[in-house]
Amino acid sequence: MTKHTYFASGSNHPGEIRGLSDIGHPVGVAADVVLERGQTAEAIAELKACTAPVFLDSGAFSEVQFGPAGPRVVSPISDKQWLERLELGAELAAALGPQLYFVAPDQVGYPAETLERLATYQRQVRAIDGLGARILLCLQGEDKVAFWAQALDAAGLDDAVASLPMKKNATSPAEVVDFARRARPTAIHLLGLGMKSRDVDVPALLAELEAVDPDLEVSLDSNMIRRHVGRDKPGGRLMTRVQDAVTDEMDEALWSEVLPAGAMGTPLDYTDCIGDPASWMTRSVRARLAKTLGLEGAERRSMIRDPSAWLQEDENYLCPVISWELDIEWAILVRGHDGSPQRTGETSKRKGVGIYTTERKRRAIVGAFGPSVAR
Repeated sequence: MTKHTYFASGSNHPGEIRGLSDIGHPVGVAADVVLERGQTAEAIAELKACTAPVFLDSGAFSEVQFGPAGPRVVSPISDKQWLERLELGAELAAALGPQLYFVAPDQVGYPAETLERLATYQRQVRAIDGLGARILLCLQGEDKVAFWAQALDAAGLDDAVASLPMKKNATSPAEVVDFARRARPTAIHLLGLGMKSRDVDVPALLAELEAVDPDLEVSLDSNMIRRHVGRDKPGGRLMTRVQDAVTDEMDEALWSEVLPAGAMGTPLDYTDCIGDPASWMTRSVRARLAKTLGLEGAERRSMIRDPSAWLQEDENYLCPVISWELDIEWAILVRGHDGSPQRTGETSKRKGVGIYTTERKRRAIVGAFGPSVAR
């Protein structure tokens, strides 16, 4: 029986990664996006903690644009950038082993350049392969069977996952089946094709591949989350509806009682605590608030020593800026310690935006795409 693995590609945010992992759904990320965003450390930590398969795209598709004259390089990937992406692949391979599907360097639409890149980075690709990861070789040109042999040789590999581009009908279903029949790969990946497609009868294609080789492993990827985001339907699409509900739920909890993770005793209540910051602010939080408010000298020391008493001095509690900043610190406390699992790299940040968004996205993914929800 042919094995199918469907990756939700484009799930680059730490909250999306964690949510998909929580429900056991294969995760797909782009190396360039993960490395360039401000939450790189958190995203990598989430990927290394994944219990589901992980698809690491190189981001090479963004290097070119397609027009009437064919592909054109518009954003060249430098040697430094390739080495960074390969280093990320090695780090994840060390943690995930065969759970990781890694797309080897290529240049979309340029067969000769793709073979040159495979040869150039052969040592790094072989190292990732040696850690147990599955290497995806992207097939280029008209004769993909011949290119498959050339790509394996250039990469110095005995076997790999043959990856066929499917976006914009780059490879027809008939060509996929013909390749499987002639090349007899052990595994095929259909780049950019989801389980549902307007252009391809995916169940029929999978059935044909199974007829060619019942032991053939087939994997696919598409942006599952993006398809379900938007307000072009009454109430919004699935992911949008669930995310709205999660946001309302979390915001309501923000101003009620909360028991920080690992804490004992009576839950903290916003109404009681906001006027008594000494009861919940650590020294580091007090110092951060003092810096934000621009306090200096004796006033800074007084605020850090006893923020509750300082709040009463000169009726500081009436100052709208101080009240606003106190609410922000309370939000960080609640959003950063709401009982959700804490992982490497997860620290309280200014305004709690990172932590709050991560948890909101995680809950939305679980609610929208959990096992009981039809896709």
